[in-house]
Amino acid sequence: MLKKLIIAILVTSPIFAKTFSLEALYGFGFVNTPTAQGKLNGNAQDGGIRAIFFTDNFTHEIAGRYTFASNVKVNNLASKYNTWEAEYRFGTRMDNDMAKLGMLLGSAYLGLGYQSFMTTVNNIKNTTNYIYLPFGFWGEDDAGANNFKVRYGLNLKAMLFDNSNNGFRWKFLLGGKVYAGAAYSFGNVMDIFAQLFFTYNAPIKNLKIYGIEAGIQF
Repeated sequence: MLKKLIIAILVTSPIFAKTFSLEALYGFGFVNTPTAQGKLNGNAQDGGIRAIFFTDNFTHEIAGRYTFASNVKVNNLASKYNTWEAEYRFGTRMDNDMAKLGMLLGSAYLGLGYQSFMTTVNNIKNTTNYIYLPFGFWGEDDAGANNFKVRYGLNLKAMLFDNSNNGFRWKFLLGGKVYAGAAYSFGNVMDIFAQLFFTYNAPIKNLKIYGIEAGIQF
């Protein structure tokens, strides 16, 4: 039994991936975030990268994102805001069952992530780290026009632990991000895309960020 389990894990691992995709994006959005020092308002920019490994039936994703903002205010006080996160996702390929509906690629996934959230107000720094479970789905569909695709996704985050009380302790919060957009494909070489997004909760209760992202996928 153990031997079969080990073989199954190895066969579905990224080592045996038949195709590979790399995505990089840049985003701009408006942020409304309550913090320990007060409500933080302004705009933020972010950059992200995601590597996707495809086997016949499964996907493996490694993703990272960094968000920063220096022209925001907390209760009219100038402040800085930045956060970074990294996660691994294991998914099952949705396009195997939904290809007849036009899905070109897609995955429903569950993973593990780590996030660090930092604010600076009046030169006072506050940092909180989080451990969370990312889950959800994403897809790319045929847009019905040559070389165009539709992109969409629901990336949820179940925040489980944070270290706000001197050590990681259980603190559950559910939130995430939804996005939708379009991509133009240059053959099998690369895609360029743009998408609208909205983030709510996670890692902070009542967090709201909305904006636009653009990027390339190889």
